[in-house]
Amino acid sequence: MSKSLGNVVDPMDKLRVFGVDGFRYFLLKEGSIHSDCSYADKRVVERINADLANTLGNLLGRCTASSVNRLQELPPLSEAALFEFITQDERQVYNSLYDLPGYVDQHFQQFHFSKALDVIMSQLHWANAFIQAHRPWVLSKEVATGI
Repeated sequence: MSKSLGNVVDPMDKLRVFGVDGFRYFLLKEGSIHSDCSYADKRVVERINADLANTLGNLLGRCTASSVNRLQELPPLSEAALFEFITQDERQVYNSLYDLPGYVDQHFQQFHFSKALDVIMSQLHWANAFIQAHRPWVLSKEVATGI
């Protein structure tokens, strides 16, 4: 961007277009104090849609759907019961969730926000695949109908 070229982006205008959280997410994901980044409105929309709507939103929708969670409450987690039906590889990734805050904090301490978000998004992609593989909406129907 250059004022002399006239291609400066007014962040206040973009906040109104993309919302505070969406625009903040884009800047943390794409921006860096260590290097330059490219900016285009299309890129902001793509990042918000790919990461926040498709990955996070899809996972949230799957976990909170009334077909899966009829009471709309957080059920107690029994790792013993969970570990009975998931694979060893799934257990390892599941257990790595406990390390996630430390990895994110480490990247944040070094101002590598994009790397921190990459670690989080990696876990969200795994969680989406895990949900898809185990299809709780089918299990819920089987439990409800006594199959």
